[in-house]
Amino acid sequence: GIQGEQGIQGIQGATGAAGADGADGVTPSITLTVSMLAENATPTVTKSGTDAAPTYALGIPRGATGAQGIQGEQGIQGIQGEPGTSEGSSTPIFFTIMPAMWSNNSFTMTDMVIPTPTAVMMYLPIPTTRANYTAFTNAGINITAINTTSLTLTCGTTPTSTITIALLNVAYSD
Repeated sequence: GIQGEQGIQGIQGATGAAGADGADGVTPSITLTVSMLAENATPTVTKSGTDAAPTYALGIPRGATGAQGIQGEQGIQGIQGEPGTSEGSSTPIFFTIMPAMWSNNSFTMTDMVIPTPTAVMMYLPIPTTRANYTAFTNAGINITAINTTSLTLTCGTTPTSTITIALLNVAYSD
């Protein structure tokens, strides 16, 4: 026979009872490792371990070498190098000046044995380290008097740190 017409929708049934709560999930303790791959390699991700303690290993390709950058500014001039030796030069005389030894921006060291310079010789005060050089130049230290037994230095600003200086007798030519 022929199929009959569809009937009308029936009424909605009663709401069922609530289901039981599920078990609490596990908070995983994740470990992640990263390694660098060759340039242009395909990135990788690998999972191992358990759901409670998974380990993910990431492989990230190294980037391409970039273009060379522009040249930077010239650095500051370095401290003067070790003095060379020449005929008439002598062994340096080293001395240390503490801040409290300066008086009215002047320091005099006596009881020294300073060789008498000839007409083609001069004395140069040389700071012995970069820190000494910085303190020396910031203070504006100069030799203002020298003889065979004493040396006087003056400065524009009294140094706040101890400075060690090598006094060098240097030969020069005209």
